Amino acid sequence: MKQKLIILVILAAATLGGLLWLQDYLSYRSITIVLNSPATGVVIKAGASHEGETQKEITITSNQTIRLKEGSYIYTPQGKDADTSVNSFTVTKNDTLTIAPAYSLEYRKKLVPKIKPQLEDALRAQYPTAMASYQINNVTLMANADWAGVLLTSRTATDSNPGVIYRAIIKKKDSSWEVVSKPQVVLTVYNTPSVDRSLLQATNKLGLQ
Repeated sequence: MKQKLIILVILAAATLGGLLWLQDYLSYRSITIVLNSPATGVVIKAGASHEGETQKEITITSNQTIRLKEGSYIYTPQGKDADTSVNSFTVTKNDTLTIAPAYSLEYRKKLVPKIKPQLEDALRAQYPTAMASYQINNVTLMANADWAGVLLTSRTATDSNPGVIYRAIIKKKDSSWEVVSKPQVVLTVYNTPSVDRSLLQATNKLGLQ
């Protein structure tokens, strides 16, 4: 009788262990990681929902599919020219995670001297009369360097008399640049409704720093 009881306890423990393993296994999902330039890799870490669990940091350097347990995660893009800001995502089903960071601020700054003449050409083509009196004083390249915010100042401006300062946004379309906002003293969602608010805010900071 005692031997039967021991066998039953062992079987119950094995069954419970198997059920727990199956439950844990079924909580994992297949996540396909796709790296888009300028990302050359990504580091994935478990988020707050996995507190207390033992989960290793995952480093990925090529497109591949991995298994992740349901819950929250954070990831940091890797790449010489990539913005390495931390991002978050949640796993609830089999899914694809595309890593497509913007260019880093340092890289975008390096591109300005090369791109600035193209921005001037776009402004002159759109506003030939005004650009005879104005010039680009400052540039901020945004996103993947396919958006540009510019600060326009008078060609006769001095420190004591800067004149009226304007700001404009120019977008890269195919291989050329196109002015998408009429130059304004301050860009708003009302005078420039077709442009994302974050780009307006970044451009409005030009000349204030």
